[in-house]
Amino acid sequence: MDTRLQSFVVQVPSCALTLHGDPLRLTQILTNLLDNASKYTPDGGEISLSVEKSDHGIVVTLSDTGIGITAEALPNVFEPFIQDTQATVFNGAGLGIGLTVVRELVAAHGGSIVASSAGIGLGSKFVVTLPNTLELPPEP
Repeated sequence: MDTRLQSFVVQVPSCALTLHGDPLRLTQILTNLLDNASKYTPDGGEISLSVEKSDHGIVVTLSDTGIGITAEALPNVFEPFIQDTQATVFNGAGLGIGLTVVRELVAAHGGSIVASSAGIGLGSKFVVTLPNTLELPPEP
């Protein structure tokens, strides 16, 4: 982000939040989302990360002023090996599995992720909702 002169705005609560989960995988979720935001945001763009407590857990919102996601690609953005045509033109790197990994890791933590974009050139937004407690499957 520094190299590309992108601004990074972070909004977090003043109090500590507790989240039960795998620290390595939770870090991977954020890293993948932040890497994508930077990769698909032009030089000088803005990336925002906010964290807030909800009644049922924690909501992490990552938004950017990047290239956006077309309406056609949006329903499939979490599918493996699917990349929006404009994304491959803008930045030909990547296999198209990063968001699939994010979706699976979020689901493994009992959470959900939603992507939205107003369209080409209008940025993207990803909202991750994670529960405060991790429901483990019953032991056999």
